[in-house]
Amino acid sequence: MNSQKTNSQFSTPWARKPQEQEGDYFFAGSVFMTSGVQSTLESQEILSIIADLRRAVKSENGLDYLQVYSHQDGRKVWIIDTLPKSRLDSDELSQTEKVEHNYFTILLSEEY
Repeated sequence: MNSQKTNSQFSTPWARKPQEQEGDYFFAGSVFMTSGVQSTLESQEILSIIADLRRAVKSENGLDYLQVYSHQDGRKVWIIDTLPKSRLDSDELSQTEKVEHNYFTILLSEEY
């Protein structure tokens, strides 16, 4: 029996909007979220959005630093990454700085 789930088994009312520019952000660092996201979205919604984002990063080999998800009811969630892969791969930052500053934040659009 195949234990892998297909994308259709994770139906979600959230959809990623087309990005306005290309980028080399991989959303691979720590995940932070605002209190608005924590109190408004269910855990499964957040996990579904992150899983979709990671699939998009892999398929596009990097994305713009800002990704927008919209809900069927009109709500919007922004996801903002802090460090592009080009900076993470460079010698510009120390290893400690790379760890400390490599994160992305999930927030409601009205919290920006």
